[in-house]
Amino acid sequence: MLAFRRSFLAAAVLAMLPALSHGASPAEDVRDILSKHQAERVSAAKAIDEIEELGPSAVPTVFAILARRPSKYDFVPDRSSDELLREALRAWPADDVVAGVAREARKGRGTLNEDLLAIELIGLVGDRASLAVLFDLVAEIDPVLRQHRLVSAALGGALPGILARDDTAFGQLRTELDHADGATRLAAASALGELGDGRGVPVLKFLLGEDVGLDREVLAAMGRLRPWDPRYADGSCARSVRFHLAAPDPRTRREAAIALARLGDIEACTELIEMLGDEDPRVQKGAQWALEEVTGARYAGDEAAWWRWHERELDWYAEEADRLLAVAERADRGPAVEALRVLAGHRLHRRELTPKIAALLRRNDAQVGAAAAAALARLGDARAIPALVTALTGGREGVPEAARAALAVLAGDAVVASDDAWRDRLFK
Repeated sequence: MLAFRRSFLAAAVLAMLPALSHGASPAEDVRDILSKHQAERVSAAKAIDEIEELGPSAVPTVFAILARRPSKYDFVPDRSSDELLREALRAWPADDVVAGVAREARKGRGTLNEDLLAIELIGLVGDRASLAVLFDLVAEIDPVLRQHRLVSAALGGALPGILARDDTAFGQLRTELDHADGATRLAAASALGELGDGRGVPVLKFLLGEDVGLDREVLAAMGRLRPWDPRYADGSCARSVRFHLAAPDPRTRREAAIALARLGDIEACTELIEMLGDEDPRVQKGAQWALEEVTGARYAGDEAAWWRWHERELDWYAEEADRLLAVAERADRGPAVEALRVLAGHRLHRRELTPKIAALLRRNDAQVGAAAAAALARLGDARAIPALVTALTGGREGVPEAARAALAVLAGDAVVASDDAWRDRLFK
């Protein structure tokens, strides 16, 4: 009877303390779970769940396995086990993971691979509060090693995830960059360009003017901003870029011209024409490409031909624009559609034409509304995007489809998957 009671009590204790079914330490537990997965005794989902149950106390073990530190255990990690461990890290509180990863990286200080791993893992889970830890880790890397391109690449890979995850992280990034070295600032500029988010514009503006090489990276990053983002639709970003068209360094001038083209800055047109006479052939080519990109016209590098085109465009606007807009607004379908076709061929004036044509998306005649969407696509002004998104619903037959096609043109390969996603992106 006594033996029975002892057995019963032992079973009850085990039932109340399920954690005791694991090994003697997180190191043993994690490796045991991964070994079972490798042997196909547990599924990937089950393995992740079991590792997650161990909690952040397992972070040192996870880091050690991912870093391929020597171990007394027989388990040999592989790519599959690495993926499971990264997935488990995402499930734990970010603050605990970041703190644990930083501690482990400092234990292995002097090993560049472990520093790179720590940067990657902080980017995987981190938020605004993680930026201070991240930049402290980077600053603690040996100054010689810190200049290695792998460090910049790791930081550039980590920052987009943190910034996309936390709206307030952009302001914190600006603070951290106050004391960062040149290589770190270069990596941050590249990361902001990769993210393409208009919230990064104030940070990019802050970085301009410090160093010629950094200026070129910042200008390139500004040229990669997403066209629909309303946070720089006021033209302030383009104005910051335009200032560098007169930079002493020819590569900076060329990068500024290319960035303006990618931002769709038609207001830089006269300055770009003047750059066709630049003393540096690379700048001339960059200016030519930019002009062709923003205007849709093709006059190669012939500066005189571009000035003649510019003069014709100014004359056309003074003599014809108002009349054609009135036809598009009030005339019957045929003349209205033809007027929109003609208006769409004059990109130099798209800043003035875009809001007036966007209003025609709501015309009672669906074909005129669809023609307005097509005209907005040809004009190429991203400021039409909010009106086109609104036209995705509630319009007459054919207008939503035309609006969707116009959005695809204006946003390029960055077009999102659904109408709801467009609205969330712009109006949340």
